[in-house]
Amino acid sequence: MILFVTTRRSSLDNERRCRQFRNLGMAWRHISLSDEAFPEVFDSLRRRRLWARLGAIWRGIFRLRAEIRRLSPSDILYVNALDCLAAVLLARMGIARHNKLICQILDVHSLLLYPGPYRRLLRWIERRLLGAIDLLVVPSAGALPRYFRPVAGYRGPAAVVNNRLPSGEAEEPCPAPPFNGTWIIGWFGSLRCERSVKILCHAAAILGQKVEIRIAGTSKLPAGLLEQAIAPLSNITYLGPFAAMDTGRLYRDVHFSWAVHFESPIKAQWALPVRTFEGGAHGRPALVRADTDAGTHMHDNGIGWGIAEPLEQELPLFLQSLTERDYRKVAANVCEKRQLFVGEEQLAQAIAQIRS
Repeated sequence: MILFVTTRRSSLDNERRCRQFRNLGMAWRHISLSDEAFPEVFDSLRRRRLWARLGAIWRGIFRLRAEIRRLSPSDILYVNALDCLAAVLLARMGIARHNKLICQILDVHSLLLYPGPYRRLLRWIERRLLGAIDLLVVPSAGALPRYFRPVAGYRGPAAVVNNRLPSGEAEEPCPAPPFNGTWIIGWFGSLRCERSVKILCHAAAILGQKVEIRIAGTSKLPAGLLEQAIAPLSNITYLGPFAAMDTGRLYRDVHFSWAVHFESPIKAQWALPVRTFEGGAHGRPALVRADTDAGTHMHDNGIGWGIAEPLEQELPLFLQSLTERDYRKVAANVCEKRQLFVGEEQLAQAIAQIRS
């Protein structure tokens, strides 16, 4: 059995991981640290929320301790993020039996990436916590040599489990819409990247009816920024938030998945954005930054395009030069390589690694 420990229950990432456990036929139980009435304490590591975050972890420890006592020796603790790892390590203090412990880190917080005394303290805590685990799970191979080995100092076993969709979530990919002289780009999900707004708005202004941009999701941008930027542009539409069940409908009507982000220049080098997997699962090639691991991944597998800097200039040039024939070739390749975007194989291998 797997005890899956997360900061919150109502998270799409956590729901997808649970579905993958189920698809693999594994017995699992999901426990969250936070009070679901106040999930916002885990939204960031800003100082004003840090004490609320620590309080939620402390309260969660008591629930965890009872759960851990009930585990059999063969059961596995699978924790998501450092918060949960700290809580589990505290909760099992004084318990003689220590079950195998997997820590999954899907995102490295920006506070851990830059110098400063407060950040050095956080990195020291991170090193101590990671030193107690049996396996580290990361979503991209580049995270290990670029961060966890040299910066976090982690030397233990590791496994790469990409952010692939669970089997059964995405229907078989359908053909992209016809090309009638207008390329349609979809930017779906959590909207955080201010520069993406500028790049897409610039392309819309330059290309006019040669491009259409559809944006959907929860905006994490400064209030009013997105609405004000797209207001003068008739070829950009903001569709508002959407439910996970609507993802297929959104991708069905576009040609590309926009997976460019600059939220953290360091982290963006190794990240493989979730959008590349969501779009790929529905048969849509991704547009990413050329100078990143995501760009290399797109190029090597023929499943999308890396756009070089400056993207404000290069994106319109790319769209003007792309032929429908070249697009259809890459889109067909995306559909043929569906295993890159959907499935549980990597997760099964990671768990088998810790059981061997």
